[in-house]
Amino acid sequence: TLVADFGGKALDTVFGVDVTSLATFVSSDAAVASVSGALLTGVSPGPASVALGGGATANATTSVEVSESVVNVTLTAVVVSEIAWASQPPSSVAASAASEFTASATLAQDLQLEGDSAGVYAWAQYSDGTARAVPSTQLLVTATTPYITLTAGTASAPAKMAIALRASRECGELIDVQWGVCGAVVASDSATVTLDLPQPESLTTTSLSSKLTSPSDAASVSPVSLPTRSYIRALVNFDNGQAVDFSTDERVTYESLDNCAVIESFNYVRVRYSINKSVCTQVRVRVSIPLGSPTVHIEQFLTIPIVYVERLYLAAYPYPSFFGSTSGGATFNPRGTLRKIECTSYYQHATAVATVALTDGSSKAVTSATTFTSSAPAAVTVVGTRLRGTSAGATNITARWASFVSDDYSLAVSNELARMDSLAIGFTGLNDQTLLGSVGTQKSLRLRINFNDGTQFQNYLTDVDWIPPAVLIGLASSASSAISVSSAGILTLLGNHHEQVSITATRACDGSRPVTNKLYANLEPNSGDVDLGSRTRAQFTQVGAYVDVPVRIKANGKLKNFQIDVDIDPSVFEAESCVIGTDWSGIWDCTINSPTSVVSLVGNDADSSRTGLLTLATIRFRVKAATRSTISGTIRDLTQYVNNVEVRSGPTPLFAGEGDAVVSPVAVSPTSSPSPSPTPTPSPSPPTSLTSAQILNLVRNVWKMDSACDVKNDVLGDLDGDGSFSSYDVYAASIVFTGINLGEVSYAGLCPVVQQRLDQTLNGKFGLADISYLLAIVARKLRFVTNVNVNASDVLAGENGELTVRVSLADETGAAVTSQTGVRAEISYLAAESAANYSVGSSAGTSPDGYWLAHLAGVGSGVYAASVTPHYSWLQDRAFGVAFMLETVDANGASATDRRFPFFGSSDALYT
Repeated sequence: TLVADFGGKALDTVFGVDVTSLATFVSSDAAVASVSGALLTGVSPGPASVALGGGATANATTSVEVSESVVNVTLTAVVVSEIAWASQPPSSVAASAASEFTASATLAQDLQLEGDSAGVYAWAQYSDGTARAVPSTQLLVTATTPYITLTAGTASAPAKMAIALRASRECGELIDVQWGVCGAVVASDSATVTLDLPQPESLTTTSLSSKLTSPSDAASVSPVSLPTRSYIRALVNFDNGQAVDFSTDERVTYESLDNCAVIESFNYVRVRYSINKSVCTQVRVRVSIPLGSPTVHIEQFLTIPIVYVERLYLAAYPYPSFFGSTSGGATFNPRGTLRKIECTSYYQHATAVATVALTDGSSKAVTSATTFTSSAPAAVTVVGTRLRGTSAGATNITARWASFVSDDYSLAVSNELARMDSLAIGFTGLNDQTLLGSVGTQKSLRLRINFNDGTQFQNYLTDVDWIPPAVLIGLASSASSAISVSSAGILTLLGNHHEQVSITATRACDGSRPVTNKLYANLEPNSGDVDLGSRTRAQFTQVGAYVDVPVRIKANGKLKNFQIDVDIDPSVFEAESCVIGTDWSGIWDCTINSPTSVVSLVGNDADSSRTGLLTLATIRFRVKAATRSTISGTIRDLTQYVNNVEVRSGPTPLFAGEGDAVVSPVAVSPTSSPSPSPTPTPSPSPPTSLTSAQILNLVRNVWKMDSACDVKNDVLGDLDGDGSFSSYDVYAASIVFTGINLGEVSYAGLCPVVQQRLDQTLNGKFGLADISYLLAIVARKLRFVTNVNVNASDVLAGENGELTVRVSLADETGAAVTSQTGVRAEISYLAAESAANYSVGSSAGTSPDGYWLAHLAGVGSGVYAASVTPHYSWLQDRAFGVAFMLETVDANGASATDRRFPFFGSSDALYT
């Protein structure tokens, strides 16, 4: 055996690892001791050493002495049936040099039943103090009693002993073991064995079938299908509390005690074909077995009832069935009359039911295998089990099954009317009382009719196939443009509706007995469409003074970009806030009251993997007038990636989202409306969902941003070259930003006009701030700056010439800006040194740094200007700069932080 210790620098040492299987051993003197593998064999007296061979790099040797001294051997044999842990080892051990555990096991011998087995093991103890386990293949094992059977051991399993069939209780040295080597017996021992067989006390017999019938009786025919034979189970109960299955033991005897049945297949009992049914009412079987020591004969008698068909019964019940209409727990008696149904020329139908009575008092339905006939087909025709009333009259119905024929069942057909007592409408497949889905979605009505004779049609529209629905019942919808209803009771969703739709059912013949049930109509969007308001119940619901309108889009692919306008009547609604939806995390903006009739929602995320029905925003409207008003909208631009292919759509009107709201103003305090949520800013991390190849293909081949520079259109902000500016151009800017961050696109390598359209902050670079600025232009919160001119040609020391600042602006359509926009300029000339005089524009005070602040005046064509001089003259050696700040307001004159942007920096508090 070779063991090694393992370790290393900064590692724990692991001691005593057995590596014998990895080593090669050599003897220093093969004439004294030879080595084969890991087996060392003495050859002649003398000393020798064993070392590592095979080019081993480690040194390890051991010395041996071969002696002619004789050692004595003692053999110990044991019989073991069980090994149980006394101290169980852990399920896992930490990989540490200090890890250790203990474990111990207890050997036991428990032999109580015939067939119980145990292993036979032997150990050799030498007089020099060593010991070894003797291989099973070297042991000769014999039994001293016929109550034990033996199986020889193998190289991988010990010899086995087992308790023989018919064994008796016995204890002693019942196993002899000899150790033989090369045909000679080296040592021997006897092992003590206890055959602790219990004594049998009783026999328990059962039949797997609770009752039997004769193969010649109809009870064996489907659908009664009683068995004609049964398996018998025999359990022997012993005095130690055990119960053992002896059913197929050859010592068991099964005996039929009369001529009614026979034993077959050892432990099966079968009823005879030809028997006297009046005599043979049960099977009687005696089961016995001899067991134990001394032998005890135990037996038990088993009886199994024999059952026959006694009679075939026929009854008729209402068709279609309803709760309590049949004999199963019935509250409705079998019917004898089929009446005419009011408002129609049709008669009621019935169902024929056939039942057999068995001799044990039980019954079994045999309708499915029974043939029914009518003595007067002109009054009642029979189709399967259906008894169809066709004209006034009387008939006898007869049932035939197997060899049995029922008594005649009298059935009358009468012109007496079955009158409707009540109607009830029910809906199926609704979602929160709402017919929800796309246009054309259909659901079925349930229409229950109760008649004065106690019969019912639980669902007249599906269960009654002989009366056309429109003959008996008329159906109508209060809003057929939203939900239509057919004469067959099929509801079809056609549009949204501002209130519940009433479905009314009446008697078709005179319109009487009206009954109504209500449901909501609410469209769900198809792919690429936008839904507004609640998904279920009423689309728009006023709560207090407000209507909250969620905005949802259905994306079948990954949603990358959207630009949506929601249109309202500003005389009815005023937008008070717009907050980002729970399903969007990309850049996003929402503009209210610019103009007051539109809420604009934009967003894009080149890294988006969001798909399905996504909530993008929730808009809060304050109600201003009592009326019914339409809320609609337009999808200006939409980009999805479907199966890794870009799909772009728009402009298209909202379809699922358009609907009416019924509202009425409610007085509220000024503080009851929430403040608008701040607009999320773009993530500084570039999107990564597009591959480099996809980005390059878009920039170079699709949008051609680095080629054909001299033929670019003059549409402001148009980056994709489609001749318009939309949120898709913001999306294109984010793709370029990704390409730059990944090193796949160079800003300097783009066409100059593309660089200009990307650099919206006018700092000569392109970054996230430019993407945000473009998004704000789409959202109508900021403007394009088309030109900036500062004329300082008349600014001379000691003189009073004018400094002129001119800024040209355009809106998202490229039109000159003339309203809802203000421009300020900060001129870094200290007000403390000279006051400012304006011939164009006006003073806005001074900045925190003490510089002039100016309001630029709109002078037409989108130009905002200011002309300023010092009160006296321009001072010598006074260098100064000019920064300008853009600010917009909504249609109500309100501004916000995201409506202000400083170009070239400013110390003005509004812009810092």
